[in-house]
Formats: sequence, C-alpha cells, structure tokens
Amino acid sequence: MKKLLITILSGVMFIFSMVPVGATEVAPETIPETIYKQSNKILLLSDILNWYGLSNATIESDTYSGYGDIPGIYPIEIKVDGKIRSFDINVRNTLSDVVNAVAKVGDTYHFLITKDKQLTKEDIRKTLVNINLVNASWALTLNSEEYGAYVDNWNAPGTYNVTVTVASTSGLSETHQIEIIVSNSEDQAYDFQPIVTEKKGLSVLEILLIVIGGVIIIALVIGKGGNIK
Repeated sequence: MKKLLITILSGVMFIFSMVPVGATEVAPETIPETIYKQSNKILLLSDILNWYGLSNATIESDTYSGYGDIPGIYPIEIKVDGKIRSFDINVRNTLSDVVNAVAKVGDTYHFLITKDKQLTKEDIRKTLVNINLVNASWALTLNSEEYGAYVDNWNAPGTYNVTVTVASTSGLSETHQIEIIVSNSEDQAYDFQPIVTEKKGLSVLEILLIVIGGVIIIALVIGKGGNIK
C-alpha cells in the first residue's frame, strides 16, 4: 500500500515540476517593432499598449509623448513580464489620409483605421510606399477573396487579413501580410479591440484544480485497493 501511494505522489510531483506556473505572458512576437504614425493624427502611447495587451507594462523610457507632431523616430522601452521590450514610433509627415497608424509586428503589418473610413487598394499602396516597404513603381495585387471580405464589411469593427503581392520592374516579387484592424469609434484611433496575447503556463486556479483532482484519484485508489501491499 505504501509503495502504491509513494508511486502516485511521485508521479503527481513530477507532473508539477514539468508545468510552468504563471498567468498570461506576452509573447515577443505580439509586441510591435515599429509604429508608423502621421504627424497630424492623434495616437497615444497608452492606446498602443492597450491594443497589444500591454496595459500593465511599466514604461521605462518614453521619448515620444509630447513630440508626436514632429517627424522623427522615437524609441520606447517598456518592462513586461519582468523583461525590457523596446519598439520605435516613427512619426512621418505623410502616411495616409485614411490610416491612423501602421504597426509592424513580426512579418505582418497592422493597418489601424476607424470605421468611418474605407481602405482602398490605392490607400494600401500609398501607405506601403510611405513606410518604404515597396517602391511606387511596383505592381501591387491583393488577394481578391481576402480583400473582398473586408470590402463587404468595411465599416464593421474587427480584423481582416489580406495578402499583398508586389512585383518590381526587374521581375522580382514579394508577398506581405497585412491586417486591417477597424476600430469601433470614428475619427480617432481609439477603441480598438486588444490583440490576444499568447498564454504560457498555468494559472494558480488551474494548478489548484489539478491538485484536487490528484487527491481525489489517490483517495479512490486507496479506497479500492486497501488490501494491496
């Protein structure tokens, strides 16, 4: 009986030793590398942090606030999950009349717009040219099904994924992913739904439930196998 009990408890302890404890952790790939913003558009640092699930982050260095109307590159440092993360806010005189901001996150570009403005193919082209991702002379093609889904619901808040293909005059081609993120508000870039961050580890409640479940299993085994030695 003792051998069985020791074996079960050892198994439970081994499982706990392999499970990371923690709540929600922000994955590095969900933090923007660069935010492109037009100088005459309103964009608060707090809004950026809220969009990317970083509202609890500590701002370690902010060179942007108070200078968002002056073109330039402003480094930002925040502490999240005990680690320092950094990104730049690139303020430009010309970005787009429709797009409030563009965020580069990994290999994807987030186009942040409000529901009162519709993003056309030409708006996408001009914006990508203005952030120096593509050349103005390149041919640009949008995935018709993906872009059509956005056009059909252009004033409905949400996120729309669109594949963009560009071809240069030299015969080279590139494919880029954009996400058209439509705000629930009008005129300003407020009230975007937070982007869901990756969850790593188990919460305290989840671990407590596992412990209770383990204790119940052990009790059942002991109850049925009382004569086992």
